[in-house]
Amino acid sequence: MKSDRFKPSSQTIVLLSLLFSSLLFYALFWSGHHYSIDGVVMFQYAKALLFQRSFVMTPPVVWGDFSFTVSKWAIGMSLAYIPILALLAATIYRGDPTFQQIPYQPGNPFNIELLINEPYRASSWLNPLVTATTVLILYLLARRLKMPANRAYLASLLLGIASPAAVYAKFDFAQPLAALLLLLTLLFMLHWHGHRPFWLVLAGFCLGLASLTRTEFLLFPAPFLAATVFFLPQTEGNWSFWSQDRLRNGLLFTTPVGLFVLVHLYLNQIRFGSLLSVGYSPTSEFNFTPVHIIIAFIGNLFSPGRGCIVFFPLTLFAGWGLVSLFRKDRWAAYLLGGTTIGLMLLYATWNDWGGGISWGPRFLIPILPYLVLLGVQGFFSLRWPMNWLRTVVFILFILSGFVATLQGLLFNFLDFFGQAQLTPEQVVTGYYNFQFQYSPLFASWQGLTTPEQWDIFWLRSSESQPVFLMTAVICIILLSFTISRGRDHANSITNS
Repeated sequence: MKSDRFKPSSQTIVLLSLLFSSLLFYALFWSGHHYSIDGVVMFQYAKALLFQRSFVMTPPVVWGDFSFTVSKWAIGMSLAYIPILALLAATIYRGDPTFQQIPYQPGNPFNIELLINEPYRASSWLNPLVTATTVLILYLLARRLKMPANRAYLASLLLGIASPAAVYAKFDFAQPLAALLLLLTLLFMLHWHGHRPFWLVLAGFCLGLASLTRTEFLLFPAPFLAATVFFLPQTEGNWSFWSQDRLRNGLLFTTPVGLFVLVHLYLNQIRFGSLLSVGYSPTSEFNFTPVHIIIAFIGNLFSPGRGCIVFFPLTLFAGWGLVSLFRKDRWAAYLLGGTTIGLMLLYATWNDWGGGISWGPRFLIPILPYLVLLGVQGFFSLRWPMNWLRTVVFILFILSGFVATLQGLLFNFLDFFGQAQLTPEQVVTGYYNFQFQYSPLFASWQGLTTPEQWDIFWLRSSESQPVFLMTAVICIILLSFTISRGRDHANSITNS
């Protein structure tokens, strides 16, 4: 008879269910190729840092009229690739010099090897693993907010397999990593809540790492989160403006963030020749005119091309969820609500508020975990006249989100926008996002009955269809089993 101490707890089974369900789902739709010049440069820059031990890429990454000798993007994603590249270089690709090389063909402005290459294919499990971990951490955050285990499980599972986060798990953008680090920051701040300074230092460290992934996090939410530590109450029931230990707590949180600011300045000097140069021109990145901000804010919520509510309709209930959370835990409500609203406003001031040629609400991926969590909380906090009506509405909203997610998983949005032939001016202004014909969600289903056109690695050739069918069957069986086990154990936690 086995000892009970060797039996995994229900909490552990729920967490493992979320982790493996997400990874199985991502494996089914894995593509293994690049989607953006951002991702190409960040990945190749990791090679320069690791193999060339240089902040300058040799040869440069050439794409169109651009020649990148250094990455103008934040360095966090490149740093995240380094352990993976080091592991692969020491094992599978040991002794293979081509693994370490940056693809370069003189005179070729669009080298296809930059988009599809073996080193990236072997490393492209980074974002799936990051997103699956984010799903797991969201469950812990929900439980920390005293959400019933079954609802916390539901919200986390929705984030992992029925929201835009699932689509971005297969892309090469930096937003998934930023989402994970920001989520960890808020979770550690909630664990601290006036106690155990260690959690506060850890939160500041995670926020510093997040700023290395998305530099704009230094503009927001870093100042906002520092202000919450300084001025919001440190113990329940104490809502005086001044906190007795605010200076100590503020220093514990801001010191690690400040150290990362110094890292930023050092990297700026090394890469761009100036402490204050970040690779972008601030005057061209932001637009503070009221009309632009209003259009961008509405566009990121409701437009057919970028609207978070369109791509994940349950977001519509997030406001009610925030009100419900405020009644139970004002500290947490300020933390989650302020971070969510603040980042939405920040990206509304972004000149290219739609995130360039991309799929869905790209810039809102870092706050999507909170929108999903608050959406679930808000939906179930409302009083419904009949239980069957609540069930029907919930299923319809979830199915709508899953259909949108499926579109992004099955089809390559680059093919769609390549046919749309948008001008650079149209892309930057973002007005096209309000037109249904320029939304892949509404106008890019032509290849649904032709699996060869699906953006899935296992279907790159007609001969691989049996492999995909076998992989799909195995993944679906395992996915159903792990979800069922996780749901049952989440219910047992809630009912205990």
